[in-house]
Amino acid sequence: MDIVAQKEVKGQEEERFQSIQDSLQDIEPEKFWEELGKIIREGIRVALEKAIHYEFSQFIGALEYERTPNRKDVRNGYRMRDFETIYGVLENIKIPRARCSSFTSRIIPRFKRRQRKIGHLISRIHLLGLSTRDVKK
Repeated sequence: MDIVAQKEVKGQEEERFQSIQDSLQDIEPEKFWEELGKIIREGIRVALEKAIHYEFSQFIGALEYERTPNRKDVRNGYRMRDFETIYGVLENIKIPRARCSSFTSRIIPRFKRRQRKIGHLISRIHLLGLSTRDVKK
């Protein structure tokens, strides 16, 4: 009985391995890297939102739905922001809003649309005199 179960499990593993192997043969390298980039950017966006959410909780003095006398303000929804990083554009980042006061995140300061490294890169490219034609090469 044990031998039959082992053969059945081994057969299922071989089928899974063959299925994975078949799907990997169909993947184009460019598409693979593009999808991987999307997954990485989504992970960064989620981590960034959690950090901003924590920062906002510290700002108002209470967690979400928490009733406490130390609360300084109440939540008032979110505003969406796009932010350029060295990993690509992070779209629709939720930045919480406060009802009575103005919250500014230290992670993504107000009116900043790109990471500082991107700004330095753009200025260096400009100083080197590279054209868009040179960049495409």
